[in-house]
Amino acid sequence: MHITRLDLDAAAHRGLLSPEQSEALWQFLLSLNRDRPGFRMTHILYYLGGMLSISALSLFVPLAWDLMGDGGLVLVSLSYMLLGVALTEWLLGRQLRIPAGLTAALVVALTPLLAYAVQRLLGLWDDGMEYRDTTYSSPGAGCSWSSPRWWSARPCCGATGCRFCSCRWR
Repeated sequence: MHITRLDLDAAAHRGLLSPEQSEALWQFLLSLNRDRPGFRMTHILYYLGGMLSISALSLFVPLAWDLMGDGGLVLVSLSYMLLGVALTEWLLGRQLRIPAGLTAALVVALTPLLAYAVQRLLGLWDDGMEYRDTTYSSPGAGCSWSSPRWWSARPCCGATGCRFCSCRWR
């Protein structure tokens, strides 16, 4: 059911609600719908900004890898993740759930980048090994099921980021 301000004014005109009750009910209904995702300009801009920030960090940080090195990438990833967590908490404190969810998604999107940089720093990811898509590859091809890199990188990245966000921000 779609209720407009005119519907509440008509109910007040018929005597079903007082004008004060009509105004209070209208303000209450507006506050309920503020956080519901919809095809509104503010929500479209929120999602566009989230997409741009995740895309920029996913594309441009690895491109600057040669300048930063593995340690620099760890520092950049950690600082962006901490900034994302702080911004998510701040947005939740202001009752802005949609942008808070987008900044939490940014934290999750940075988790694989951080895990890869830490693995390279620890020497778990050999330089000179060629990349192969291991999603559908057979055992022994590139990074297989028996490789410690598979077990540490794949399930850990997404699960750690998603678990943190789901426990912290319900």
